[in-house]
Amino acid sequence: MNLAALHPSLGVTRADGDLEALMAVLADLDPADRREADMEGLPAADPEALAQGFCAATAGGGMVWVVWHAPDGRGADPFAICAMGPAQGPRCAHVGFVSRPRSQFRRPLGCLGVWLRRSLPAAARTRGARRLEARCWAEHPTGPGWLQALGFAREGVLRGYGLGGADFELHALTVPSEQGSSTWVS
Repeated sequence: MNLAALHPSLGVTRADGDLEALMAVLADLDPADRREADMEGLPAADPEALAQGFCAATAGGGMVWVVWHAPDGRGADPFAICAMGPAQGPRCAHVGFVSRPRSQFRRPLGCLGVWLRRSLPAAARTRGARRLEARCWAEHPTGPGWLQALGFAREGVLRGYGLGGADFELHALTVPSEQGSSTWVS
């Protein structure tokens, strides 16, 4: 497992391709994330099927995912998953975030948010993307605010997008083309 410290004072770390950690997060999703996954037609009640979907998308070369860990006194407790994959349109990528119950991981999620806000432009450039898109259930209690805190701008409402007619929001972050810049326009 390749762990690199994200924030030394919190001990938040990342693990690329850690299937055991992936399963731990998917088996204990935040209730709002589980509901959102259900509305997108994903098998939220079956963590194993969700994990197989992550692995299949990765094997096809289209998606990358990372599990984030927080210190728990025994080691590192997996608490969130970030994924990036292709989206429609040239130089565009889709980004997704899910976590275990937010009430249990507020501080590590805050630290992760600060790091992602600084790092997403470089990650997008690495994948050749100038635009990152993320969808979230419009009634998600924290999703829209989380995306805006990361620098995404709300672009509109996808009426009836989810199963059962649930509305979703489309958020996007535009990354300037100049290499090495850590500023972005949204």
